[in-house]
Amino acid sequence: ASIQLPLKNSPPVLKFLTDKNGITISVPETTFTVASFGWTADDIDGIESIKSIYVSLNDSTNPVEIPSTTRFITIKAVPPFTSDVVNCDIYLGTSINTSYSVKLPNLRLNAENKIYISAKDIAGATSEFLKMPTSGANWYVKKPTGEILIIDDYGTLDNAADFYTAIFDSLNLLSKIDVLDIKFGRTTTSYGTLLPKFISPMFTETLKLFKYVFWYSENDPTLEPAQICIPSYVQSGGKVLFSMVFPQIFDARGL
Repeated sequence: ASIQLPLKNSPPVLKFLTDKNGITISVPETTFTVASFGWTADDIDGIESIKSIYVSLNDSTNPVEIPSTTRFITIKAVPPFTSDVVNCDIYLGTSINTSYSVKLPNLRLNAENKIYISAKDIAGATSEFLKMPTSGANWYVKKPTGEILIIDDYGTLDNAADFYTAIFDSLNLLSKIDVLDIKFGRTTTSYGTLLPKFISPMFTETLKLFKYVFWYSENDPTLEPAQICIPSYVQSGGKVLFSMVFPQIFDARGL
């Protein structure tokens, strides 16, 4: 005698990475043409049953298939651009060396964007889409306008921004600059909200979109991200100028 039992296949489950407080690590509400995303993947039938991961921008019906073991990607589009909708290089994992063989289409410049990530197992069951940003949040991708990035790391409420704007104006460089305010939304326990959570590779690769970086602060600069990203930026050929007052106790070996 024998008993036939039906087998039920369960779809994979994807979740975005979280910080130490269990909060999803989200893309900043405004970025340039670089963004990093990380997730976990599970399947009750065994993690080895996951066959493919799919990624798409702004259209979940036209995804790019990437290897099933992928848990982290960085997408990057490098100027100059001839269109306001561009293709991105995909980098698998946290290393930015060789891009994936297929580009990710449909990144919208100077516009809102959304990324979709899903997984399929060997039986054809598909996970629910991971979506970022989530409902009620935004991800605006800003098109780089020039060769110079100004890092506004200045938290004091005075006329510093106007002062530096006037200097670049006097040099006829206003049309060649972009500004990233990394102190915006900063608290006593967290960095500014426009500073990517993934300093490496996302913030580092953002700097590399520009030939020159001017980083200004008062006596409380955001040192740890600078120590992480500046060596790689300089090694890639970038030029950086700091205008800041360092703390009295400061280890400059990381810069």
